[in-house]
Amino acid sequence: MRRKIGSRLAWSSHGWVTVLARQAATGGFRRSLVAWPASEHRKGAMSLTMSLSSAAVCRLIAGYFGAITKAYLLVSARKP
Repeated sequence: MRRKIGSRLAWSSHGWVTVLARQAATGGFRRSLVAWPASEHRKGAMSLTMSLSSAAVCRLIAGYFGAITKAYLLVSARKP
């Protein structure tokens, strides 16, 4: 919570108004990334070999994001 308030104050101090900050977990992003090659293969947009190789790469990327990041900060702001 302290990080969210600090981020909001930092954006506000630079002239931004209506600053909305919230933390989001990376779990949904990682699940989508891992499932993407299979869904593309089911749609017929990707061959089986491309789907399998993409699945391996996507799992590596998802694992990397899971290891380095537990949450990220989404910031939306408007400048007057």
